Amino acid sequence: MQNGNFWWHSKPAEAEGWPLYRALKWIGKLGYQNVIFESDCKMVVDNFASNSSWVTDLHVILSKCIPLFSNLSNCK
Repeated sequence: MQNGNFWWHSKPAEAEGWPLYRALKWIGKLGYQNVIFESDCKMVVDNFASNSSWVTDLHVILSKCIPLFSNLSNCK
């Protein structure tokens, strides 16, 4: 465990999901608007955009991202 993060046993998509979560928290705290988020991880992008059932570790991470993203203004 490093700084309270569980990245050392993560699958690649989960390892991409945690930085998205942290970025959303950071952007929200800073009060930025009109932010465009990009990722090169198709699995994260597809699962974030879908309304699939949330059963994997990646889905748990993304479920934490959805409310943070929803609170931001004019973000993509």
